[in-house]
Amino acid sequence: MSPEPADPNDAATADGPGFDDAIAELEGIVAELESDRLEVDQLAARVERAAELVRTCRARIDGTRLQVEEVLERLADEPDGGPGDTTSRSGDDAGDDDPAAG
Repeated sequence: MSPEPADPNDAATADGPGFDDAIAELEGIVAELESDRLEVDQLAARVERAAELVRTCRARIDGTRLQVEEVLERLADEPDGGPGDTTSRSGDDAGDDDPAAG
């Protein structure tokens, strides 16, 4: 079994490179396009690859956004005072430790 990558954004999947790798490759393509080093015969292929990388990044962002929304929905559905809820206090004992409170 191979160890998991330290950063999930670096993880490549069957869908293509991880987010960070896709961004790095995309930055390289942009640098090539801006530098005039790219031959005309390679231009269309590099632009197509850049488009693929943009689609990959958008898909990763959309997937992550959906996951975050699901987590937030689950948190909102938890009853008050559920596991990890430290914001809910009963009104009777709130401020009992503070002599200035009352």
